[in-house]
Amino acid sequence: MAVRRDSAKGKWAVEVRPAAGGLRAPGVGYGDAYVRGLVEGHGAEGADGSSVASQPLDLAVIKEKQAWEMAQAPVKSIMMTSMMMFMSGSGVQVFSIMSTAQAIFNPVKAVMGASSAFAKFKDSDGRVDTVPPMLLYIALNCAGLCLGLWKLNSMGLLPTHASDWIGLFDVPDSAEVSVQAVL
Repeated sequence: MAVRRDSAKGKWAVEVRPAAGGLRAPGVGYGDAYVRGLVEGHGAEGADGSSVASQPLDLAVIKEKQAWEMAQAPVKSIMMTSMMMFMSGSGVQVFSIMSTAQAIFNPVKAVMGASSAFAKFKDSDGRVDTVPPMLLYIALNCAGLCLGLWKLNSMGLLPTHASDWIGLFDVPDSAEVSVQAVL
């Protein structure tokens, strides 16, 4: 972009031109759709003037990077779920039970479908190793499951005492007592 002043007319003029390296700003990478276009054979000019389509493009590296990104995705859901559980409180209400059930069932469903979720990243050559990202994915989902179980325990809904299982044992004394006072 160039700004110049026309001295004859006394007006300013703005002239918009593409940068010397093309329309792309420095430091901005290529998007996924652009990379797919290159794989399909559509060419583009690289920084050195050669065709980018003629440069080697390693799809295994791209698939492995995407697999690691998917493996780290449960961190976002853990943060959102923990915020929902914090806002719902420790009382036994419909909303707190629903958010706790969601915190338990979603990680279980994700762990059960982990192999199908990572199947799209495998290639026929076996160059993309999806086992470490899948293990991280499962571990993060197990952390989300532990968060849901902790919430159930803090609400008092987990059977953690012997009297919860066997009727012969005495129920432990409550830590809190509520008394109605008549004035």
